[in-house]
Amino acid sequence: MFYCIACSQLHKQKLVDSRVFKNGFYIDPFRGQKIPLGICEVNKNLEWYWDDFKIS
Repeated sequence: MFYCIACSQLHKQKLVDSRVFKNGFYIDPFRGQKIPLGICEVNKNLEWYWDDFKIS
C-alpha cells in the first residue's frame, strides 16, 4: 500500500502499476501508521517527479 502524492489517495501496490519513493512517508493521522509515498499509474505523465526523488 502507498499514498499517491498526485491524487492524494491510498493505493494497493500490487494492483496498480506505480512508482513508490524510497525515502518518503505519509503518517496516517488516525492510526499513526507510516505509509510510503508514491505516484499511481493514472498520474504516470508526471515524469518530472521521478527525476527529483529516489524511486524503488
